[in-house]
Amino acid sequence: MLDMSVDNVNGWKAQFMLDMSDNVNGWKAQLMLDMSVDNVNGWKAQLMLDMSVDNVNGWKAQLMLDMSVDNVNGWKAQLMLDMSVNVNGWKAQLMLDMSVDNVNGWKAQLMLDMSVDNVNGWKAQLMLDMSVDNVNGWKAQLMLDMSVDNVNG
Repeated sequence: MLDMSVDNVNGWKAQFMLDMSDNVNGWKAQLMLDMSVDNVNGWKAQLMLDMSVDNVNGWKAQLMLDMSVDNVNGWKAQLMLDMSVNVNGWKAQLMLDMSVDNVNGWKAQLMLDMSVDNVNGWKAQLMLDMSVDNVNGWKAQLMLDMSVDNVNG
């Protein structure tokens, strides 16, 4: 187990944890990276990477990225990426959640959820939810839900 913490280097804060264990023939490993960045020219961000690898013949991995950005010229944003990979089936899921608050009176939220299942079958789903509130008296909400199932047929 490796736990390395870095605190306050030009406004950066970072934490790294690596835990690799169990059985040479099965190669089980877990990696966790948690990097927090606070107030770098008005940016606030947090990054988390969690990658689990299980069994050389099956290579299972999971990646999670959570990046929060707060108050950059009036922008607020949050990004989350969750990707699961299995070499024989290539399963992946991507979620993007970006919130923008009060940019010249605009309020918006974007959510992207894309699921890919099985290289031969490519399933994907996209959801976009954008809300705009009080721009010269206008209020609007937009929702887009696009599902794509099985590219080859």
